[in-house]
Amino acid sequence: MKELSKKDIIKYLRDEEFVLTKKDATIIVDAIFDYVKGILQNALHSDEDVRLSIKGFGSFFTYSKPGQRKFNPHTHQYQDAPARRIVKFKRSKFLSNPQSKY
Repeated sequence: MKELSKKDIIKYLRDEEFVLTKKDATIIVDAIFDYVKGILQNALHSDEDVRLSIKGFGSFFTYSKPGQRKFNPHTHQYQDAPARRIVKFKRSKFLSNPQSKY
């Protein structure tokens, strides 16, 4: 499985058609990731549901997951799991089916 890291994105911005310095590419990539991370963190701490869509890539969205009653098979007891807010990612149709036209 191929992993893509921030370092790979910075290298692409530096070496390919953009011709940026490593420092400029790092600033741009860090700014984008910090912006996305900030939006999602703020959404997790509020009651507001947020959807952040990146066309051709996918969507991040937050929602409230209700509390559940779960069974622990080792102790044979039920435990209550609290309600919480989570972030999910749904990939775009383009990533789901690479043959589809963008």
